[in-house]
Amino acid sequence: VKLIAEHVNGEKTIGESEIPKKKVKIKRVFLDPSGCKPSYEAIEAIENADAVILGPGSLYTSIIPNLLVPGISSAIVNSKAVKIYVCNIMTQSGETDGYSASDHVRALIEHTCPEIIDYCILNSSFIPDYLLKKYQEEDAHPVEPDVPNIEGMGYKCIVRDLASLGEVVRHDSDKLAELILEIISLEKGRGRWI
Repeated sequence: VKLIAEHVNGEKTIGESEIPKKKVKIKRVFLDPSGCKPSYEAIEAIENADAVILGPGSLYTSIIPNLLVPGISSAIVNSKAVKIYVCNIMTQSGETDGYSASDHVRALIEHTCPEIIDYCILNSSFIPDYLLKKYQEEDAHPVEPDVPNIEGMGYKCIVRDLASLGEVVRHDSDKLAELILEIISLEKGRGRWI
């Protein structure tokens, strides 16, 4: 199965690693051939999950492709699991240039369906200048957490300080895991916001 991106200029790029190199806005991605099948284990895991977590990761080349496999998106929608999208902290050059958090969500639902997520987790961490300069050299910037736009689409937003700041900006896995467990607990009626 190959991942193909159709760009806004009508050109197509084949291959996960080639797509960001094109540096042209992506209109949509799709699989070729389109009729690949999900594994039984994947569908079963989704059906039995307490939560389905989408992200963090490359929107068009890591997250969306998994949802394009026939049966995966519908299994997620039909699952009783809470559906959580973890938006990236930084944009990705050649893939999500200039994207706000709502642009990420919009791309996700345009490739699947509006019921694919319940929650959107967004970062509010301060990113120091030395890291911002490093990312600007790669045409990457912090993702704007435009909560009103996402809530206007009908999703719950949670904005927290979630970054781990070292040589690169990444999600702090402990903070993110704690927040996800908090959401699951709330959805099961056993928790409260901390």
